[in-house]
Amino acid sequence: MDKVSVKNALVQKMESLQLSGNKVAPLIGISSANVSNILNDKWDIVGDQIWRKVMVYCGMASKWQPAKTANLAKIYALCQDAQSNHVALAFSFAPGSGKSFALKHYTATTKEVAYVECDEYWTKKIFLQKIGSSLGVTVEGTVHEMVETVVEVLNRKRNPLLIIDEADKLKDPALNMFKTLFNRTQERCGFILCGAPYFKIRIEKGVSRNKQAYQEIYSRLGGEFIPLTPVSSNDVGAVCKANDVSNPEHISAIIGASKGDLRQVARMIHKLKKDENYNANE
Repeated sequence: MDKVSVKNALVQKMESLQLSGNKVAPLIGISSANVSNILNDKWDIVGDQIWRKVMVYCGMASKWQPAKTANLAKIYALCQDAQSNHVALAFSFAPGSGKSFALKHYTATTKEVAYVECDEYWTKKIFLQKIGSSLGVTVEGTVHEMVETVVEVLNRKRNPLLIIDEADKLKDPALNMFKTLFNRTQERCGFILCGAPYFKIRIEKGVSRNKQAYQEIYSRLGGEFIPLTPVSSNDVGAVCKANDVSNPEHISAIIGASKGDLRQVARMIHKLKKDENYNANE
Protein backbone atom coordinates (compact mmCIF):
# COMPACT_ATOMS: atom_id res chain seq x y z
CA MET A 1 0.00 0.00 0.00
CA ASP A 2 1.43 3.39 -1.04
CA LYS A 3 0.41 5.46 1.97
CA VAL A 4 1.94 8.64 0.57
CA SER A 5 -0.34 8.42 -2.48
CA VAL A 6 -3.37 7.70 -0.28
CA LYS A 7 -2.62 10.71 1.91
CA ASN A 8 -2.11 12.94 -1.13
CA ALA A 9 -5.39 11.74 -2.65
CA LEU A 10 -7.21 12.51 0.60
CA VAL A 11 -5.69 15.99 0.78
CA GLN A 12 -6.73 16.68 -2.83
CA LYS A 13 -10.27 15.43 -2.15
CA MET A 14 -10.58 17.59 0.97
CA GLU A 15 -9.29 20.67 -0.86
CA SER A 16 -11.58 20.02 -3.82
CA LEU A 17 -14.68 19.74 -1.64
CA GLN A 18 -13.46 22.32 0.91
CA LEU A 19 -13.82 19.85 3.77
CA SER A 20 -12.20 19.92 7.19
CA GLY A 21 -11.00 16.78 8.94
CA ASN A 22 -14.10 16.81 11.13
CA LYS A 23 -16.39 17.00 8.10
CA VAL A 24 -14.64 14.42 5.93
CA ALA A 25 -14.32 11.80 8.70
CA PRO A 26 -18.01 10.72 8.79
CA LEU A 27 -18.11 10.62 4.98
CA ILE A 28 -15.25 8.10 5.04
CA GLY A 29 -16.63 6.24 8.05
CA ILE A 30 -13.67 6.85 10.36
CA SER A 31 -12.93 9.14 13.31
CA SER A 32 -11.55 12.66 12.95
CA ALA A 33 -8.56 11.48 15.00
CA ASN A 34 -7.73 8.96 12.28
CA VAL A 35 -7.96 11.68 9.63
CA SER A 36 -5.60 13.84 11.71
CA ASN A 37 -3.14 10.98 12.11
CA ILE A 38 -3.06 10.36 8.37
CA LEU A 39 -2.59 14.03 7.51
CA ASN A 40 0.16 14.43 10.13
CA ASP A 41 2.06 11.29 9.05
CA LYS A 42 1.34 9.36 12.27
CA TRP A 43 0.79 6.26 10.19
CA ASP A 44 2.03 3.66 12.67
CA ILE A 45 -1.17 4.05 14.70
CA VAL A 46 -3.53 3.88 11.70
CA GLY A 47 -4.81 0.37 10.97
CA ASP A 48 -5.04 -1.19 7.52
CA GLN A 49 -8.85 -1.17 7.65
CA ILE A 50 -8.79 2.61 8.10
CA TRP A 51 -6.45 3.00 5.15
CA ARG A 52 -8.74 0.85 3.01
CA LYS A 53 -11.73 3.02 3.88
CA VAL A 54 -9.78 6.12 2.86
CA MET A 55 -8.78 4.44 -0.41
CA VAL A 56 -12.43 3.60 -1.15
CA TYR A 57 -13.47 7.20 -0.44
CA CYS A 58 -10.73 8.53 -2.72
CA GLY A 59 -11.52 6.09 -5.52
CA MET A 60 -8.27 4.17 -5.07
CA ALA A 61 -9.61 0.84 -3.84
CA SER A 62 -9.30 -0.93 -7.15
CA LYS A 63 -5.95 -2.02 -8.54
CA TRP A 64 -7.44 -1.83 -12.01
CA GLN A 65 -5.43 0.51 -14.20
CA PRO A 66 -7.02 2.83 -16.78
CA ALA A 67 -6.10 2.59 -20.44
CA LYS A 68 -6.54 5.37 -22.96
CA THR A 69 -9.36 3.81 -24.93
CA ALA A 70 -11.24 5.86 -27.52
CA ASN A 71 -14.23 6.28 -25.20
CA LEU A 72 -12.14 7.17 -22.15
CA ALA A 73 -10.41 9.92 -24.14
CA LYS A 74 -13.73 11.19 -25.51
CA ILE A 75 -15.49 11.12 -22.13
CA TYR A 76 -12.57 12.98 -20.54
CA ALA A 77 -12.86 15.63 -23.26
CA LEU A 78 -16.63 15.92 -22.73
CA CYS A 79 -16.19 16.28 -18.97
CA GLN A 80 -13.53 18.95 -19.43
CA ASP A 81 -15.78 20.80 -21.88
CA ALA A 82 -18.79 20.70 -19.56
CA GLN A 83 -16.73 21.73 -16.53
CA SER A 84 -14.79 24.53 -18.25
CA ASN A 85 -17.73 26.02 -20.14
CA HIS A 86 -20.48 25.34 -17.59
CA VAL A 87 -22.72 23.48 -20.02
CA ALA A 88 -24.78 20.28 -19.80
CA LEU A 89 -23.86 17.36 -22.06
CA ALA A 90 -25.38 13.90 -22.41
CA PHE A 91 -24.43 10.58 -23.92
CA SER A 92 -25.90 7.10 -23.87
CA PHE A 93 -24.29 3.95 -25.15
CA ALA A 94 -24.12 0.19 -24.76
CA PRO A 95 -23.16 -1.43 -21.44
CA GLY A 96 -19.53 -2.46 -21.18
CA SER A 97 -18.22 0.45 -23.24
CA GLY A 98 -16.35 2.02 -20.31
CA LYS A 99 -18.72 4.92 -19.57
CA SER A 100 -18.92 4.63 -15.79
CA PHE A 101 -15.25 3.74 -15.39
CA ALA A 102 -14.20 6.85 -17.32
CA LEU A 103 -16.58 9.08 -15.33
CA LYS A 104 -15.42 7.69 -11.98
CA HIS A 105 -11.78 8.04 -12.98
CA TYR A 106 -12.33 11.65 -14.05
CA THR A 107 -14.03 12.32 -10.72
CA ALA A 108 -11.14 10.78 -8.77
CA THR A 109 -8.49 12.76 -10.64
CA THR A 110 -10.12 16.17 -11.08
CA LYS A 111 -10.97 18.87 -8.57
CA GLU A 112 -14.52 20.11 -7.90
CA VAL A 113 -16.25 17.13 -9.51
CA ALA A 114 -19.23 15.44 -7.85
CA TYR A 115 -20.49 12.05 -9.05
CA VAL A 116 -23.73 10.18 -8.39
CA GLU A 117 -24.70 6.76 -9.74
CA CYS A 118 -28.48 6.63 -9.90
CA ASP A 119 -30.85 3.80 -9.05
CA GLU A 120 -34.45 2.95 -9.91
CA TYR A 121 -35.88 3.53 -6.44
CA TRP A 122 -34.57 7.08 -6.02
CA THR A 123 -37.14 9.73 -5.16
CA LYS A 124 -36.47 13.45 -5.51
CA LYS A 125 -35.28 13.56 -1.91
CA ILE A 126 -32.96 10.58 -2.25
CA PHE A 127 -31.51 12.05 -5.44
CA LEU A 128 -30.78 15.36 -3.71
CA GLN A 129 -29.36 13.58 -0.65
CA LYS A 130 -26.97 11.61 -2.86
CA ILE A 131 -25.85 14.77 -4.63
CA GLY A 132 -25.27 16.37 -1.25
CA SER A 133 -23.18 13.41 -0.09
CA SER A 134 -21.05 13.63 -3.23
CA LEU A 135 -20.49 17.32 -2.44
CA GLY A 136 -19.56 16.54 1.14
CA VAL A 137 -22.60 18.13 2.77
CA THR A 138 -25.69 16.89 4.58
CA VAL A 139 -28.88 17.70 2.70
CA GLU A 140 -32.17 17.49 4.61
CA GLY A 141 -35.57 19.09 5.11
CA THR A 142 -38.21 19.73 2.47
CA VAL A 143 -37.44 19.33 -1.23
CA HIS A 144 -37.25 23.12 -1.48
CA GLU A 145 -34.74 23.30 1.39
CA MET A 146 -32.69 20.47 -0.09
CA VAL A 147 -32.53 22.17 -3.49
CA GLU A 148 -31.45 25.42 -1.83
CA THR A 149 -28.61 23.63 -0.02
CA VAL A 150 -27.33 21.88 -3.15
CA VAL A 151 -27.58 25.04 -5.25
CA GLU A 152 -25.77 27.10 -2.62
CA VAL A 153 -22.88 24.62 -2.47
CA LEU A 154 -22.56 24.37 -6.26
CA ASN A 155 -22.71 28.14 -6.78
CA ARG A 156 -20.07 28.66 -4.10
CA LYS A 157 -17.55 26.54 -5.98
CA ARG A 158 -15.23 28.00 -8.57
CA ASN A 159 -15.62 25.47 -11.36
CA PRO A 160 -17.94 22.60 -10.39
CA LEU A 161 -19.08 19.64 -12.46
CA LEU A 162 -21.97 17.38 -11.46
CA ILE A 163 -21.93 13.95 -13.12
CA ILE A 164 -25.25 12.07 -13.11
CA ASP A 165 -24.45 8.50 -14.16
CA GLU A 166 -27.12 5.93 -15.05
CA ALA A 167 -29.57 8.81 -15.36
CA ASP A 168 -31.90 6.53 -17.34
CA LYS A 169 -32.82 4.85 -14.04
CA LEU A 170 -34.35 8.02 -12.61
CA LYS A 171 -38.13 8.33 -12.66
CA ASP A 172 -39.52 11.57 -14.08
CA PRO A 173 -39.90 13.50 -10.78
CA ALA A 174 -36.24 12.90 -9.87
CA LEU A 175 -34.99 13.46 -13.42
CA ASN A 176 -36.83 16.80 -13.51
CA MET A 177 -34.58 17.94 -10.65
CA PHE A 178 -31.80 18.25 -13.24
CA LYS A 179 -33.75 21.06 -14.91
CA THR A 180 -34.14 22.85 -11.58
CA LEU A 181 -30.46 22.52 -10.69
CA PHE A 182 -29.40 23.64 -14.17
CA ASN A 183 -31.60 26.72 -13.99
CA ARG A 184 -30.34 27.69 -10.54
CA THR A 185 -26.64 27.22 -11.37
CA GLN A 186 -26.64 28.39 -14.99
CA GLU A 187 -23.24 29.54 -16.25
CA ARG A 188 -21.68 28.47 -12.94
CA CYS A 189 -21.83 24.66 -13.04
CA GLY A 190 -21.33 21.97 -15.66
CA PHE A 191 -23.40 18.79 -15.93
CA ILE A 192 -22.82 15.38 -17.49
CA LEU A 193 -25.78 13.00 -17.88
CA CYS A 194 -25.01 9.44 -18.90
CA GLY A 195 -27.04 6.29 -19.37
CA ALA A 196 -27.73 3.14 -21.32
CA PRO A 197 -29.11 3.35 -24.91
CA TYR A 198 -32.68 3.58 -23.58
CA PHE A 199 -31.88 6.97 -22.02
CA LYS A 200 -31.57 8.62 -25.43
CA ILE A 201 -34.65 6.78 -26.72
CA ARG A 202 -36.68 7.82 -23.66
CA ILE A 203 -35.78 11.51 -23.88
CA GLU A 204 -36.29 11.78 -27.64
CA LYS A 205 -39.59 9.89 -27.45
CA GLY A 206 -40.73 12.20 -24.64
CA VAL A 207 -39.86 15.22 -26.77
CA SER A 208 -41.74 13.87 -29.81
CA ARG A 209 -44.81 13.20 -27.66
CA ASN A 210 -44.59 16.63 -26.03
CA LYS A 211 -44.29 15.00 -22.62
CA GLN A 212 -44.03 17.44 -19.74
CA ALA A 213 -40.48 18.75 -19.05
CA TYR A 214 -38.81 16.55 -21.68
CA GLN A 215 -38.38 19.35 -24.23
CA GLU A 216 -36.88 21.56 -21.52
CA ILE A 217 -34.47 18.81 -20.43
CA TYR A 218 -33.45 18.08 -24.03
CA SER A 219 -32.89 21.77 -24.74
CA ARG A 220 -30.61 22.12 -21.72
CA LEU A 221 -28.61 19.15 -23.03
CA GLY A 222 -27.99 21.01 -26.28
CA GLY A 223 -30.67 19.08 -28.14
CA GLU A 224 -28.43 16.07 -28.69
CA PHE A 225 -26.87 12.95 -27.26
CA ILE A 226 -23.19 12.80 -28.11
CA PRO A 227 -22.25 9.44 -29.69
CA LEU A 228 -19.54 7.17 -28.34
CA THR A 229 -17.82 4.40 -30.31
CA PRO A 230 -17.94 0.60 -30.08
CA VAL A 231 -15.02 -0.94 -28.20
CA SER A 232 -12.30 -1.85 -30.70
CA SER A 233 -9.59 -4.51 -30.69
CA ASN A 234 -7.08 -1.74 -30.05
CA ASP A 235 -9.08 -0.65 -26.99
CA VAL A 236 -9.10 -4.19 -25.59
CA GLY A 237 -5.38 -4.55 -26.26
CA ALA A 238 -4.67 -1.26 -24.48
CA VAL A 239 -6.68 -2.37 -21.44
CA CYS A 240 -4.82 -5.69 -21.34
CA LYS A 241 -1.39 -4.06 -21.51
CA ALA A 242 -2.27 -1.43 -18.90
CA ASN A 243 -3.16 -4.29 -16.54
CA ASP A 244 0.00 -6.37 -17.11
CA VAL A 245 -1.28 -8.72 -19.80
CA SER A 246 1.16 -8.38 -22.69
CA ASN A 247 1.26 -11.88 -24.15
CA PRO A 248 -0.09 -11.56 -27.74
CA GLU A 249 -1.88 -14.92 -27.52
CA HIS A 250 -3.63 -13.94 -24.30
CA ILE A 251 -4.62 -10.56 -25.74
CA SER A 252 -5.91 -12.15 -28.94
CA ALA A 253 -7.98 -14.65 -26.94
CA ILE A 254 -9.48 -11.88 -24.80
CA ILE A 255 -10.29 -9.78 -27.87
CA GLY A 256 -12.11 -12.70 -29.46
CA ALA A 257 -14.04 -13.81 -26.40
CA SER A 258 -15.00 -10.44 -24.92
CA LYS A 259 -17.03 -9.29 -27.96
CA GLY A 260 -16.34 -5.64 -27.31
CA ASP A 261 -17.54 -5.67 -23.70
CA LEU A 262 -14.97 -4.16 -21.32
CA ARG A 263 -16.65 -5.78 -18.30
CA GLN A 264 -15.93 -9.14 -19.89
CA VAL A 265 -12.38 -8.00 -20.61
CA ALA A 266 -11.91 -7.22 -16.91
CA ARG A 267 -13.35 -10.59 -15.86
CA MET A 268 -11.03 -12.43 -18.23
CA ILE A 269 -7.96 -10.53 -17.07
CA HIS A 270 -8.80 -11.20 -13.41
CA LYS A 271 -9.37 -14.87 -14.19
CA LEU A 272 -6.07 -15.07 -16.04
CA LYS A 273 -4.20 -13.48 -13.15
CA LYS A 274 -5.68 -15.96 -10.69
CA ASP A 275 -3.62 -18.67 -12.30
CA GLU A 276 -0.68 -19.11 -9.93
CA ASN A 277 1.58 -19.89 -12.87
CA TYR A 278 0.59 -16.74 -14.76
CA ASN A 279 3.43 -14.58 -16.04
CA ALA A 280 2.57 -11.37 -17.86
CA ASN A 281 5.28 -11.88 -20.44
CA GLU A 282 4.84 -15.54 -21.25
